[in-house]
Amino acid sequence: MKTTQVGIVIALLISVALSGLVLRVLADASAPSKLSGLFPISEEVIDQVLIEGDGDAARIVKSGDSGWRIGIHEAFSLRLTGLWNLSERLKQAHLVAEQEVHHSRLGVDDTNAVRVKFFKGQSVVEELLIGRWSTQSGLSYLRKPANNTVFSVPFNLRSIFDASAKAWRNPVVLDLDPEQITQITFMYPDQRVALERQLSDSISWYVVTPEGRQAAVNSSVQQVIEHLTPLFSTDFPSDNEARELSFSEPDFAIEIISTGETPFKVLSMLERDETSYYVKLADEDTVFILNQAQSQALLKKADDFLPTES
Repeated sequence: MKTTQVGIVIALLISVALSGLVLRVLADASAPSKLSGLFPISEEVIDQVLIEGDGDAARIVKSGDSGWRIGIHEAFSLRLTGLWNLSERLKQAHLVAEQEVHHSRLGVDDTNAVRVKFFKGQSVVEELLIGRWSTQSGLSYLRKPANNTVFSVPFNLRSIFDASAKAWRNPVVLDLDPEQITQITFMYPDQRVALERQLSDSISWYVVTPEGRQAAVNSSVQQVIEHLTPLFSTDFPSDNEARELSFSEPDFAIEIISTGETPFKVLSMLERDETSYYVKLADEDTVFILNQAQSQALLKKADDFLPTES
């Protein structure tokens, strides 16, 4: 082959290679493999988050010095932490589909998706459609409403974006340091029983009733303390249901004295039905619901803390 022909062949090969490179660049530009261009989703920037789906809606609003609220109630800080970590975690998103025909199967269509809107002031600055969570693949799917491109992430987005307002309420009824509790008094309409802590070489508890003072079984006392520190609710009444309740004469109450920043707490309980109780702190407005197991763990009398007779 002559030198001129060799030069032509080399030129053609370079041209083909460059053409392929250009095509790959254009393909990458038209279908990015990573989710990009998201508005910063952070607690410092966002003022409000609206989550709609499955017939429910949850609106979480920044409320000045009182933090984040869901309606009139305090939002749960642990849930909010998962929300604000989202921007960093979405960097793991990968392209899985580009055509609208795949939207229904992946749950990112308008009918099946959970719609999330992020506000700054009164303006929507970011919006996402959250699709299905596949336990088999360990993937969730999402897209932006104005784009057919669908991305996957290796965690459950639906668990982060729960459209139920109750899911965002703070379920912590009481959270005290167990080491600082010095007295627990169980108060029924017709009787009261106190547990008093005595500090010595070892920690001892005593049962105090009108009949006298007796040594308590420490393990039985510790079981109650473990249920109280912290005490989580299992549900919440509706706002209308809560407004109709009066705790001025509770069915049962627990008075807790501690050496901490909150030295005096009174937990008041009203029977809701055969399987649950309403409960609230005397100095707070929020009403919680405890299930049967939680309630029975707190409805204690003197005999529950005294040694059994052999």
